[in-house]
Amino acid sequence: MMQQERPGQDLKDLILVGIGRFNQLPLESEGGERELDRLVHSENLPSLLETDVLEKLNVLRTTIDQASAFTTQKERIVFLDQLMGIADLAKRSSNVTVASPDFLANLDYPGFLDLSKRMRDKWGKLSQNLQTSDPRSTLGKQLGYFATDGGIGRLRELIQTHASTHGQRQLYEDTTRAYEALCKQQQELKAELAKIEEQGIPIKESQTLNDLRSTIQTLDKIYRNFQRNLGKEPLKNRAGISVAEAVKEELIFKVINWNEWTLLFNKANNGIITVTESKGVAGKLFDRGNKATSSIPSKSEEFYPIFEKTI
Repeated sequence: MMQQERPGQDLKDLILVGIGRFNQLPLESEGGERELDRLVHSENLPSLLETDVLEKLNVLRTTIDQASAFTTQKERIVFLDQLMGIADLAKRSSNVTVASPDFLANLDYPGFLDLSKRMRDKWGKLSQNLQTSDPRSTLGKQLGYFATDGGIGRLRELIQTHASTHGQRQLYEDTTRAYEALCKQQQELKAELAKIEEQGIPIKESQTLNDLRSTIQTLDKIYRNFQRNLGKEPLKNRAGISVAEAVKEELIFKVINWNEWTLLFNKANNGIITVTESKGVAGKLFDRGNKATSSIPSKSEEFYPIFEKTI
């Protein structure tokens, strides 16, 4: 997937390799840790070379060969002991949870880290032997970083150096490619516009179109500001009264000043309304002779048409 994103580029120049759980490197095929102990306590320490170590520890050579398939530089291969790394981080950090509570409880269990500590000590002594024979030994340095803090510090250093070295270059290259693609598209667009203009179709925008665009943009801005502010406070009229309150007051005023109320209540006698037939706005509601009949509306919805018309 990475290669597809960068065709023609050697990804080995961009990759760092971390060999995890190096403290659990399977040395059983080498006779357990005995061969490693022989190298650590060898009588030929001044002449101990990387080739000697890799010849004796096949599993170490195989591991390094597999890691070398990903990078062109051996210095970018780091041996890691995540277990000790987590243990060290848990001691230094009280605000960040670095592992589950059950796992952190195991860190304090007697013997839980013995294997990691023992192997780091042995690899550390082998590192000293290699660097005594050859101070430039890459394997000696790698084992030394591992023995110091499980390789975590070295990995952090490589990441920081790698980012500072390649990060800006990659950004520049990506930007350059995007710019070149844009220039190509601009040239294609110019060619298409030239063809359109040859057909007698104007390609320049008229002032009317510019005015229309400006008006639409202004309207859109006003609408969006109105929409945003509407959620903050109620809509108000020019007097500063909320529209909802203004409508409510106007409605109450219209109802109170409805002429039919006055006509109706003027006919009230001891709370009972008896009126003669009227053909006013309310229609024929009452019978002759001041006697109410079944034609008197008895439901509020029957009053609504004239109310709606009046309002």
